[in-house]
Amino acid sequence: MTAAGIALGAVLTPVGTTLSAGTLDGVATVHVPYTVAQDEDGVWCAHAWLGESGGANGNGATPEEAVADLTEAVQMVLDEDGVPELQTLDLEVA
Repeated sequence: MTAAGIALGAVLTPVGTTLSAGTLDGVATVHVPYTVAQDEDGVWCAHAWLGESGGANGNGATPEEAVADLTEAVQMVLDEDGVPELQTLDLEVA
C-alpha cells in the first residue's frame, strides 16, 4: 500500500496515525488516517474511516488523484456531520 498526505480542509495522514481534532483561531485541523491501494482493474482507491459518520472513499488513476478525491469526500462528510469525537488507543507493536 502507498499513502501520501494531501491537505485541504482535513489533513489526511497515512494509516498508523490517529484521527484527532484541534482548533487554532477557530479553524479545526482533523488528522484522518487512510489507506491507498490499487484494485484488480488498476484503479487507485483511497479509504478513510470517520467514526459514526461511516467512511469516505476516493478513486483515481494515480495514488495522488485518489487521495485528492478522498480529501474532497472527507471534507463533505465533515461539513455535513461535523468533526467526530474519537478516543485513541496507542499500542506498541513489534
